[in-house]
Amino acid sequence: IIGAEIASCEDLVAGLTDESRARFVSAIADNEDFRIDLELIDNRLVEITAAFDTTGSGRTIHGTIEDITHRREEIASLTAREELCRAIAENSPAMLWMGDQNGKCVFLNQAQRDCWGVDPEDLSAFDWGSTLHKDDLEKLSVPFVKAMADHTPFSVEARYLRADGQYRTMRTDARPRFDG
Repeated sequence: IIGAEIASCEDLVAGLTDESRARFVSAIADNEDFRIDLELIDNRLVEITAAFDTTGSGRTIHGTIEDITHRREEIASLTAREELCRAIAENSPAMLWMGDQNGKCVFLNQAQRDCWGVDPEDLSAFDWGSTLHKDDLEKLSVPFVKAMADHTPFSVEARYLRADGQYRTMRTDARPRFDG
């Protein structure tokens, strides 16, 4: 994998980029088992796993090296797809949102932010529940709680206060997701 005979840590270090060399030397100095990704000088990526054995008269390191260059390509591809999906969602005329398990908004697209007058920088402080008409609270909360418990989609219509001060009825089609 390295492209050279490795008889010592110095031989391994010689094949690493400067940044990776510094990370590897730091990991070795800690004297604790580790698993890190490092870049070789030929731009390949490797995962190095090391286990320390200090039971004898010195220090022995046992380890593995795996070429994981393909991961870099997979990550780049995934990142590009995520950026495309985010751009599509952000520019969609439909109001799109994502919330966490407690219903706290973690994403509102431009159309949704415009409706509620939310600054994207203030999203963490935004409480969408404050826009819900008080008479529609139970109408929305019952299916929301059930959907989260059962991991099932739900649809509900409720009135929300827009940034212009008008209530408008919006239909929410929600599909809870519980993966990474």
